[in-house]
Amino acid sequence: MKQKILILLTTLFLLSTTQFSSVFAAGQTMRPLVFRILEKAQTEIDNKNYQAGKDELDKLSKMNRNTYEKAMTYNVYAYYHFSQENYEKAIESYEQVLNLQIPDSLRQTTLYSLAKLSLATERYSKSIEYLRKWQKIAKQPNAESHIMLGQSYLQLDDMGLAMDEIQKGMALARKEGRIIKENWYLLERAVYYKQNDYKGLEKNLKELAAFYPKSQYWLQLSAVYDQLNQTGKSLSVLETAYEKGYLTKENELMSFAGLLLQVEIPYKAAVVMSKGMEKEVIEKTPEHMKLLADAWMLAKEYDKAILVLQDLESTSDDGEVAYKLAQVFMEKNQWDKSSEFIAKAIKKGKLKDEGNAYLIQGLSYFNQKKMDQALNAFNKAKHYEKQAKAADQWLSFVAQEKERQEYISSFG
Repeated sequence: MKQKILILLTTLFLLSTTQFSSVFAAGQTMRPLVFRILEKAQTEIDNKNYQAGKDELDKLSKMNRNTYEKAMTYNVYAYYHFSQENYEKAIESYEQVLNLQIPDSLRQTTLYSLAKLSLATERYSKSIEYLRKWQKIAKQPNAESHIMLGQSYLQLDDMGLAMDEIQKGMALARKEGRIIKENWYLLERAVYYKQNDYKGLEKNLKELAAFYPKSQYWLQLSAVYDQLNQTGKSLSVLETAYEKGYLTKENELMSFAGLLLQVEIPYKAAVVMSKGMEKEVIEKTPEHMKLLADAWMLAKEYDKAILVLQDLESTSDDGEVAYKLAQVFMEKNQWDKSSEFIAKAIKKGKLKDEGNAYLIQGLSYFNQKKMDQALNAFNKAKHYEKQAKAADQWLSFVAQEKERQEYISSFG
């Protein structure tokens, strides 16, 4: 913003100096002495010799000057203050110009400069006031002036007028064959967001993603589709962004993987996380590794899940990782491994569902025909409300199976 204003003020000053020798009003011209002093003051300011520049301007302040010379002096004072980021003093100097009898051309450029400076200093009502006055005398108000008005109305929380002005500016730019600037889209997006207008946000973000393809816009568009309950489109947007290589940060890749898990596409979720870890974009934290293991398990890629979990289990402080390993080995019908890791899980403790751990232990022992150990595990499981019914059923079944086996054995 500051750089744009600086360019504007510099241009204004240069335009003003080209008219030094022309007639300003009836009988008023720029005298050579005044011209030379102003020119020297500008040079000193450009060279950051601010005090020397001010000294030159102060010489003029002590001289008798006509209206034209006073206007040009205040212009350079404004330039002097602005160059040192003293915006309030710059505004005061420009307001002194407006207090003089000046032609519309100079009034127009001064009003526009004041509008810019007021916006930069968060004086939004004043910026609107100056712009409205400028529009009355400007032959063809430009797109930028509408955008500035929209920005000021947005800051004043008048969303209706903000959107009206922003869209006027955009329409004018399109009519002129110009590409809409990114920050204009961002202003429009802010208004849509304030109004909870998700259809408007959809249109805005689709254009932002098309003209300024950044990961944040793809992610935001996906989130908008999620708000609109269009999960398919939400996923499609992220898939496109992923394939195009726009998702390059950990949070972006994890968001994509999370959505894939949400819509039950675990294999691709696991691939996304694995590749992210290989590229060292996704950190191999315990939480990320557990989620990766879950994805491989849901995809029934048990061997891959085991590799991930075994890396974690040796350093895990709680029994959750060993618990997951027991589940995976149970799915593979490797009951000896399942009983080994569920025992580790119970010993380490801090389990989210200890009752179910005893059920798994009982099943593992039962399938190894270790009936007494199975009965012991199911007896422990029955003390947990959620598992009590299933545990009782298994206790009855195992007791019967034990009797049957003992009966068969008796005929040895």
